[in-house]
Amino acid sequence: MVPRPDTEEYAKEYWRKADALFYRTVGYAEDAFRTNKVINLLVVAVGIAFSIYAIAYSAFKGLDLFTTAFGTLGVATFVATLYFTPQKKIQKLVGDLTQIQMVYKTYWSQTETILDWVRDNRNKISIDDLQKITTQLDAISKRAVELVESYIGKA
Repeated sequence: MVPRPDTEEYAKEYWRKADALFYRTVGYAEDAFRTNKVINLLVVAVGIAFSIYAIAYSAFKGLDLFTTAFGTLGVATFVATLYFTPQKKIQKLVGDLTQIQMVYKTYWSQTETILDWVRDNRNKISIDDLQKITTQLDAISKRAVELVESYIGKA
């Protein structure tokens, strides 16, 4: 095992990179949310414009206003469904992404603690110690996977 640098600068850089990954990933989710929001607002605006046009057209042409009104309600319901459903999904995905990042940070923090102990005691480690360390790292990994599986998709 190649020893890692044992300096405060190395630790700060390591966690700066971990934080940068977290914020970059959340930034991607925020960008997707904003894009979807703009698209949904455009869809709603077009739907409203068509509804207003249909009502005005029926009023000027002397057509049955109730038919147009009920048609407009149908279009409004359709537009509302298109608008709100994606927003809920995006919010859920942002929450999932945040939970994954939290599990990731916890996983690496626990793993780093063990690896720091190994580095500090590398001259005194026995085969039994290595087996216990491997078992502990395996348990940490399994727990992280269980957490990801249990959180993803749950509100």
